[in-house]
Amino acid sequence: MKRFQNNHNDYLMNRVISAGDVLDLTKTAFRETESYLRCRCPSCSASSVSWSNSTPNYKCYGCGESGSVMDWLEYFPDSKRTAVDLLDTLNPSAMAADLYHRRIFGAKEAKKWWGVDRGLDPKTVRRFKLGWAPPNSKTLTGLLSASGLQEFKNHGLVREGENGFYDAFRNRIIFPIANREGDIIGFSGRILENGSGPKYVNTEQTERFNKGEELYALNLAADQIKSEKAVIVVEGYMDAIRAHEKGFTHTVAVMGTAFTEKHLETLSAMAASITLMMDGDKAGASAAISTVERLAVFPSVHKLRFAACLEGEDPDSLLQKRGVEEFKHCLSGAISPIELILRGKNFVYPADTLSGQALRLTAISPLWESAGEEQRAIYASCLARHLSMDKSLVTRLLAESGAVNAPQAF
Repeated sequence: MKRFQNNHNDYLMNRVISAGDVLDLTKTAFRETESYLRCRCPSCSASSVSWSNSTPNYKCYGCGESGSVMDWLEYFPDSKRTAVDLLDTLNPSAMAADLYHRRIFGAKEAKKWWGVDRGLDPKTVRRFKLGWAPPNSKTLTGLLSASGLQEFKNHGLVREGENGFYDAFRNRIIFPIANREGDIIGFSGRILENGSGPKYVNTEQTERFNKGEELYALNLAADQIKSEKAVIVVEGYMDAIRAHEKGFTHTVAVMGTAFTEKHLETLSAMAASITLMMDGDKAGASAAISTVERLAVFPSVHKLRFAACLEGEDPDSLLQKRGVEEFKHCLSGAISPIELILRGKNFVYPADTLSGQALRLTAISPLWESAGEEQRAIYASCLARHLSMDKSLVTRLLAESGAVNAPQAF
């Protein structure tokens, strides 16, 4: 069944199918520059047709012929039928991402948000395929047939109320969320500063999209993570986007959840060092300690390092206000899980008392149990300094607490 109303094929084709897509589809040879695609004109045969990379429109500077994707396809009837059929096979999430993305460069309020308020480079906006969902509740639903409405509803793009179907995202900046392979699996929509409603509206969790398992920007960061054998983990979409724009392209973000066991499993298979960049406030420090305590039983927890932004800053604001060097300085101060517990956890008794020493040994015991011999030696030295105890005594006390073998896990 067709998912779109027939009278919207032209509209969709000119917004979903890119210039490169249509030239590939029509088997047209072309070359690409930074801003344009060049190819031969089917009307006058001169090699003088120019396509814009940002909008799928063309112009021939030989004969003056110009038009849209659909106009071009008129020269290729077989390809036109293929292209129209293609609309009914495209992933709804990918199509919606394209529709939203095309709008972010034309809407005044959206351009102000990314260009003025956030100061993002247009290349960054394109790299992350940021989008704009207009206030109109029929931006998507107005294009769809009955079967299309249901399919787009299943992807979390359309919702159904007492008065029928309406767009799930309205008057919001759109952050498409991709899996590691680059397939769009969800969205987050951020309200503008002067807007009303929740700050973020997110795709509901499904089998395809689970925020506790996915990491924002992993598809863009994966190659650099493998190259550097290191990854930076931040808390928000804009934190990750800003880090990439400033050159830290091995950065990913959690999406409104804690750093989970699945996140640890995914990243530990790619990197030797995982640095969690915390916001510079008490909540950030508390969340970091909770992360260590939750994940202490997994050997991969020892790959974690914890860095903190300056007080009152997050990675986005830190990079904007203080710059790359300050960000690097904060990263250079990253500490291990055991140091985080010893420095950041509130203990009732001071470290130079027997009760205080016992509390601290108990607190780090789960980390000790999951550590290998080399890591235990490092931890024992750290504890000995912190507690003013002999290293061999620390080792013996922890061994007696039941820490014998590290569990078999990732």
